[in-house]
Amino acid sequence: MIDGRVLGILLPTISLLLDPSLGTTAPKSKLHTLAVTQALSFARASPAAFKEATERMDLSAKETLEA
Repeated sequence: MIDGRVLGILLPTISLLLDPSLGTTAPKSKLHTLAVTQALSFARASPAAFKEATERMDLSAKETLEA
């Protein structure tokens, strides 16, 4: 189980690795794919902490993560 404070640090960092400019038809980079996989892994492992961390994120980082 991961603490919400830890995810509060990790998720904004992971969101920097995402490339939201890639369209749905364009192939995703390996880094983008790994970042998405890791974010989803955190969400599955600790849903409450993930929700807590995403609620604290600034709007731009949160939008990138949700895209």
